[in-house]
Amino acid sequence: MRGLKGKLIINTSAQSKAEKLKILLTKKEAEVINFPLISIQANIDNSQTIKQTLNSLSTYTWLVFTSTNGVKYFDYWVKHFQIDTKNLPCKYAAIGTSTGMALMELGYSAKFISNSKDSVEYGEELLTAFVGDNQKILVPAGNLASTSLQNVLNKEQHCEYLIVYNTINNSEFEAELSTIVQSNKYDLILFLSPSAVNSFVIQNRLTNLAEVKAVAIGKTTEKAMVEKGINPVLTASTPNANIMVTEIDEYFK
Repeated sequence: MRGLKGKLIINTSAQSKAEKLKILLTKKEAEVINFPLISIQANIDNSQTIKQTLNSLSTYTWLVFTSTNGVKYFDYWVKHFQIDTKNLPCKYAAIGTSTGMALMELGYSAKFISNSKDSVEYGEELLTAFVGDNQKILVPAGNLASTSLQNVLNKEQHCEYLIVYNTINNSEFEAELSTIVQSNKYDLILFLSPSAVNSFVIQNRLTNLAEVKAVAIGKTTEKAMVEKGINPVLTASTPNANIMVTEIDEYFK
């Protein structure tokens, strides 16, 4: 059983996550090419709104995080504007263990960590964790964030999104990636977000996306792939890089 040994894996995740995933894969003896199809940047165009919102954090009951990038750029802006978060009355919640760990690594204590596979399930879980109605909830997110979570929470509570970072398409690797995929000289291509899926489709313009050998990190990314005509050969049981690599290894075995 060779598993990942000698397999050529294309990793499309943003540079901030690419190296960690490459290390996990190379430990399994896979060959990895990083083609970051998206880049993540602080939302400097929205800095004044961010500052005003962060200065009023004490008015929120919950701060809800749906991704590690949401955590990273929330913390970036907190430090940039020198906001004191030590004695805030609001509670912190996270979707997935990776997001929960990112919170704790930066010194925030997660009151609630969900293992739900998508935003709708997460929202329903959160509603059961809340005590009372009309609670004020803030979700630090990216410019391409789905409103699914907000729609669920607003059924019973008051939820606002704060766009703390932007996801931008990166066309630097367009020609090289297209050549590899179209010539079928790869074993798997990994997608860690819907935005990476969208960027891939825009850049490659393949005639038969159903033939792309792809893996999704979770249900939300899987949904984006299917909507574009890509049928994933595997979707990780939990949206976590370590689990995804383990399950890819088992897939090849």
